[in-house]
Amino acid sequence: MLVKTTFSSYTYSTGQKAFTIVITDTCETPTLTASSLSNAVYIIGDGAQNTAAFASFLQSPSYCPVSYAISISPVLPVSDATAIQLNLPARTITFSSANVALENTYTVTTTCLTPLGTDTNVKFSFTVQFKDPCKLATLTIDPTTLTGTSYTYVIDATANVQTFLDSKVASSYAGSVCPSNYVFTITKRDGSAFDTTLFTWDSAAQTFTTFTNNFAHYSTSAYQLTAHVAYQGYNIAGTLNFDVTVDISCTSAVFDAFTVNSMTHSALGSPDTQVLSAVKDSVSKVAGNQDGFSHCGPREYTITTLPTTVYSNVLSLDASTNTLTLGLVTTGLSDVNTYTITVQIALKNYPTIKKTATFTASVTNCVVTSLTKTAVAD
Repeated sequence: MLVKTTFSSYTYSTGQKAFTIVITDTCETPTLTASSLSNAVYIIGDGAQNTAAFASFLQSPSYCPVSYAISISPVLPVSDATAIQLNLPARTITFSSANVALENTYTVTTTCLTPLGTDTNVKFSFTVQFKDPCKLATLTIDPTTLTGTSYTYVIDATANVQTFLDSKVASSYAGSVCPSNYVFTITKRDGSAFDTTLFTWDSAAQTFTTFTNNFAHYSTSAYQLTAHVAYQGYNIAGTLNFDVTVDISCTSAVFDAFTVNSMTHSALGSPDTQVLSAVKDSVSKVAGNQDGFSHCGPREYTITTLPTTVYSNVLSLDASTNTLTLGLVTTGLSDVNTYTITVQIALKNYPTIKKTATFTASVTNCVVTSLTKTAVAD
């Protein structure tokens, strides 16, 4: 069926109106909640170390493709800029350096960025301590670098030289960032300076020498010393205690000077006697009970004048009592003379330690001082 429609004629007027369309990207103004990471410690030279992954910032709307950036304070040197790095999309932060000069505490701030890279100012911070392993290390000196941690030096003996070897030092740190050489120092156990008239330290050769010919250094107590070791440029990281006993030997003893009084005997008269007194030695004065005699033991006197026939008719020495006797029962007028006699004292146990003294022994003519007339019976 066909339908015919007829429209009436109308007259229309025309016009326009301006309006603004605002298109808003909600991803550039998201609502965000920051994540977090715990503070960290990194030992320089320990290779690359990663933090745990931080959680994505909570955001609304959730579909926006945000990104992250970090800032570091204080700022790392340009040459070490990679020591702290952000890893995306893993959301971890890596620490890696072998430069001990970076020792410091750094604040790492992680900021969320919009899809266009705008800083949202929503962020979190944590600190990481970069620690120098050379300051943390413990150094151990092997005692075998010495002939013993307790040794004896005898006064006036050949110098005792001990060498401290780098190869005898072990470190608790096994990495390679610390210096390869060590610095040794020696002090008394209490940290004060040692006696440089007895001990010498050569820092270049790393040798510790003991030498003296001064009996004043003798002591019944050991000299207590400590060796200190450190990495070059660092504070002391290890010690080794050792003792040096400075002893004294009677082979170094020296007798005091002594004298023997002159003696006179009148031929056919009564003998003249003299007891030789004991003579102190330098070692016994400072060692033992310091009486000057006991430490080095008994002494022996002898007449050293040769030949013995020169004096044997007139002079004798009793070694058991150290008594000189001038005038024997056989002394007669033919022995009248003045004799020059040398007497020697020596340590019985150290016969090379000796000293002599010279005196005169005179045998004079007999002198009749009085006569008594005695009647003789028929």
